[in-house]
Amino acid sequence: MSRALKERMTAELIHELDGVTGCVVIGYEKLGTEEAQALRARLRQDGIKMRIVKNSLAFLALDKVGLGSAKEFISGPSALLFSRTEGGVPTLSKVITEWTKKSQTVKVRGGMLDGRSIRPEDVKKLAAIPSRPVLLSMTLQLTKAPMTKLAVLTKAPIEKTARLLKALSDKNAAAAPVAAAEAAPVAAEGSAS
Repeated sequence: MSRALKERMTAELIHELDGVTGCVVIGYEKLGTEEAQALRARLRQDGIKMRIVKNSLAFLALDKVGLGSAKEFISGPSALLFSRTEGGVPTLSKVITEWTKKSQTVKVRGGMLDGRSIRPEDVKKLAAIPSRPVLLSMTLQLTKAPMTKLAVLTKAPIEKTARLLKALSDKNAAAAPVAAAEAAPVAAEGSAS
């Protein structure tokens, strides 16, 4: 490979990785062409790119964009997975962890997230984190629960008072005909005298 070609490939990789906050490095020794295409298609669904590059070019590019710690995971046939989407590395972790569960041809070696190295175990932990919409929903439920409880607690005394007034009203309404019936004979005796 000529020096000019290497420089151009490195510049392209730097351009693609520029602004990315994290990446995952996978080993693909046993990955066949059809499976590689299927993996790339699955990754594209979530806005994730997979780049297979010569290790020495990856080292240069990763250093230039501030992801140099990921170099420790690059040895032998390696691919870089990265994303510019909002979910970034957590989404990438979910997708690649799913893939490795059903296919033994890809092995997660590690990666980078916000300037820190992440081991394969960390990638699995990231995959277990609920998605952003789920976390927002959970947060909303946690903030909503105390307000609901407060509403129920402030509503209960008012409802109790209303039930007591209704019962008193019903009692008075039931007692009024009896009192009227008792008062009628007394009134009739008083007018007869």
